[in-house]
Amino acid sequence: MEHNNVQELIKLGASQVIHNKEGIPFVAISSDYKLVSIEDYLPHPIKTRQYVKMNTVKSFIEYVNRFKNPHTTIFADDQSHLFKGIIDFHVSQDEPRSGKHTVEYGCPLSREWEAWQNRNNEKMDQTSFAEFLEERAEDIVSPSGAELLEIALKFNVIRKAVFGSAMRLNTGEYQFTYSEDNQKGTVELPEQIKLGLAPFHNGEKYEVKAKLYYRLQEGNLLLWYKLVEPERVIEDAFYEVTQNIQVGVGDLMVIEGKSLTC
Repeated sequence: MEHNNVQELIKLGASQVIHNKEGIPFVAISSDYKLVSIEDYLPHPIKTRQYVKMNTVKSFIEYVNRFKNPHTTIFADDQSHLFKGIIDFHVSQDEPRSGKHTVEYGCPLSREWEAWQNRNNEKMDQTSFAEFLEERAEDIVSPSGAELLEIALKFNVIRKAVFGSAMRLNTGEYQFTYSEDNQKGTVELPEQIKLGLAPFHNGEKYEVKAKLYYRLQEGNLLLWYKLVEPERVIEDAFYEVTQNIQVGVGDLMVIEGKSLTC
């Protein structure tokens, strides 16, 4: 290995610097007529080439502020929820830069958002629905977690119940009648619940409405929910992150779009 390095240095030493590309010197090797960069033999690289992915908005802002220059540009892509900062962005049309020093932040979804999104519009039997409410009770703002836990407990108790009818009460609740072991009873469920969810990991929480639906079929009860305009919540959360980044990086340009070539 050392022998090869020595031979390469001998070749370079016998060559002549013939070209500079963005300040990087190249030499022509006479034996095979190819251009070779000698940047690796300099005390330090001439250009920064670095691709970094950050896990938080705070670290993204800190990294940009550490290395930024007046031409550093940030692209905010609301389709992929990705922020890309190009530290060495072009000065002007007449002064292009390599754009090889970049940093990204991808707005990862929170676990609670994924939990509700994954089961959105999924029909569940009463037991599965009750268990889901128990698991996610801390996300529910209205009715209170205690009220929904009480409903979930009742659904769990009447696992083998046969449901006969359902009606919508003046209070805006659904009332289901059931029979089990020759005993009859009713259980109520709200028509809509309100959630407090942070769409992005470590982000701000937003109020998200979920409408509840049901189907009675041969004595079996199916329940499910539909999140109301979850896309709009994501859009609002992304806009909020964009604003926070703009404030954090000061006068740097934050563009709504995607960088495809850098």
